[in-house]
Amino acid sequence: MESDNPYLNKILKVMDDNTNESAVQALELAASFGLEDEVLKRIPPRSSGKMSLNGLAGKVYTPTEIIVKLYNEAMDVLSGKPPVYSTGLKLPSDKWIFEGYLLQIAYNKNTPKELLMKLAKYDNVSTTLLPSSIRYHVASNERAPKEILMILANDEDEDVREKARKKLGDNTMKESRFKLSTEDIRKMIKEELKKL
Repeated sequence: MESDNPYLNKILKVMDDNTNESAVQALELAASFGLEDEVLKRIPPRSSGKMSLNGLAGKVYTPTEIIVKLYNEAMDVLSGKPPVYSTGLKLPSDKWIFEGYLLQIAYNKNTPKELLMKLAKYDNVSTTLLPSSIRYHVASNERAPKEILMILANDEDEDVREKARKKLGDNTMKESRFKLSTEDIRKMIKEELKKL
């Protein structure tokens, strides 16, 4: 992990305990020197129980700027561009890792509203994960604003719709199971017009 930059080397030492918390500390320090991209390149994309970009994407204490960078990285890779930070992966077989970033970001309470809105409309069908899974995580986000939930309440996926509607309240946007024939509708309109 050594670098030619002595400042970067000192910042990287902060991450010696290999936790997401220490990675955030290093990133915040690196931002003071404009070195956060260099630090991100040294954090593994995925790791069980240790520091990883995937783990950072889901942590509420991760700075918003880092969440945005990870979102952009995931969207770029899923659209066919090479990764900037998550190098060393075998693409396209490792694209699922970037979908993991999006799932974590969608559920993260610290994710900016603008990203949640984009993820609420996510429909990249060329991926290995169902796009509705990402939208479901947005609906599950504790801080998803009402306007995003309103969009998701009309989602094509039933689970996403149910989750969003439940968060909006039971009386919001219930689907009617009551069907009227055209003749019944005409009668109702005539009766209402007579009242005028």
